[in-house]
Amino acid sequence: MAEVVGVIRKKPAKLFVHGVFGDRNRIGHWILFNLFKPEPALFYYGTKAFNSGNLGSACFLFDKSSEYWMSADAVGKEGVCLLLSGKVDNGLRLIEQAKILRKGQSSTFEEFYEGLYYFFAEQSDKAIPFLEDASADPDYIWRVTKAFAVLYVDNHQYANAARLMEPYTQVEVVDEYQAYVVASLKLFAGKKSESKMLVDKFESENLMPFWKSRFDKLRAQIQNQINR
Repeated sequence: MAEVVGVIRKKPAKLFVHGVFGDRNRIGHWILFNLFKPEPALFYYGTKAFNSGNLGSACFLFDKSSEYWMSADAVGKEGVCLLLSGKVDNGLRLIEQAKILRKGQSSTFEEFYEGLYYFFAEQSDKAIPFLEDASADPDYIWRVTKAFAVLYVDNHQYANAARLMEPYTQVEVVDEYQAYVVASLKLFAGKKSESKMLVDKFESENLMPFWKSRFDKLRAQIQNQINR
């Protein structure tokens, strides 16, 4: 016993390292998985991948994060990735699982993207409740506003669309939501040239089917008014 105590006193680090961990590889492994938990890093890079539009990488990273620690947010974000990738059943299953892990609560992230999925699937009756709930989060209110304005325009409720967009009249038009809504409102107000200028920024062949059908219809309406 005295010999062991003497070794500890003289070379505590060496005894600790080689007696407890055995070798450098095991030390590195212990540090990686205990001092630097992998799941926060995997979740962080999964979020970065998602924000960059790389759904495949994001899904993989969220899945790996859940293997180390099944957090509701990681499970829910993986579900959203699957949902947006077209794996609807598995995506909805994981989103529901995340909700169960939170004792019945959804995150605004999940609500927004589930609502957006139904929005682009032309199922506005299912999209609206999710988007309404997500709009409670300031991070999503602008995007939800644009989506609702699109629905109003689709239903020829131009006054309601204009009311929603009024606080954002000075915001530069940079996406299909804004262009479709603002161009429709300008056309309704008789501003054909301004409407055409906005629509022409978005070429039909570069648009997803949801937007292509709307922009093509709007182009035809603009041309009809110009030809009168």
